Amino acid sequence: GLSKAYVSHTLCPADAPERVPARPIDPPTIAMTISANDSPLAGRDGTQVNSRAIRLRLTKEAESNVAIRILENKQAETWEVGGRGELQLGILLESMRREGFELCVSPPRVVFKEGENG
Repeated sequence: GLSKAYVSHTLCPADAPERVPARPIDPPTIAMTISANDSPLAGRDGTQVNSRAIRLRLTKEAESNVAIRILENKQAETWEVGGRGELQLGILLESMRREGFELCVSPPRVVFKEGENG
């Protein structure tokens, strides 16, 4: 099997290597800031409460979900997670909660894209 196959790769027979052009993936439309739970009640519900575990989980998600974009913020141990909609990010957060992660999450905000003329 293939060890590293990505969405934009073409799989074809070796005797006819004809590359298919990749379609661009739409950029994220909303974003949230995620950090480790730092409230006084941290650690009561989940087992994954440290930022290292959160970083690994977000990195793993970004490898398999091409519509998710993860950016590390300037603030210590916070990540900007962008996606195509509230449903996509809600599913990510709910699956992480079921896996035992405790997170602080900002409200979703619209990602604006500035063009050449502002």
